[in-house]
Amino acid sequence: MGQAAGIVEVLSIKPTARGGNSYNFKLNDGVWYGHGFDKPAFGKGDTVSFSFVENGNFKNVDASSVKVEAAASAPVKSAGTAPSSNSYDDRQLAITYQAARKDALQIVEIALAHDALSLGSKKAEKLATLEATVDKMTMQFFEDTKILGKATLDLSASMAVDDDE
Repeated sequence: MGQAAGIVEVLSIKPTARGGNSYNFKLNDGVWYGHGFDKPAFGKGDTVSFSFVENGNFKNVDASSVKVEAAASAPVKSAGTAPSSNSYDDRQLAITYQAARKDALQIVEIALAHDALSLGSKKAEKLATLEATVDKMTMQFFEDTKILGKATLDLSASMAVDDDE
């Protein structure tokens, strides 16, 4: 069993096929940890310490061992500000995750068809490698999409039309 501590940089919520959610988080050291299906008692910016078990490519947190060493300072909200998260945002995240999962599955399918992905020799090893690869690619695509959604571009300058022509 390993030990880890750090500041939570990303808290990811993935919808499951059974209608619940699975929770993963990334610390400031860049390592992702699985928290399972129970909502964590910490949030982004909190400093946490915990034990984990490595299972193949995954680091699964022992939820009973999690200690919040320091909570993130709460941002100051001005009066009359609406909460940033609503059901529309949740739906958008679910749609984004589903699209990332579909894309990851398609890339893995193409890689397998072209013998560009090695799964190992044993059935259990093949399945574990396949699942880990799809999960890793899904999270990468999902996080990339969230980053791109926050990016802003000034397209008006590049699309300016010269009226003199």
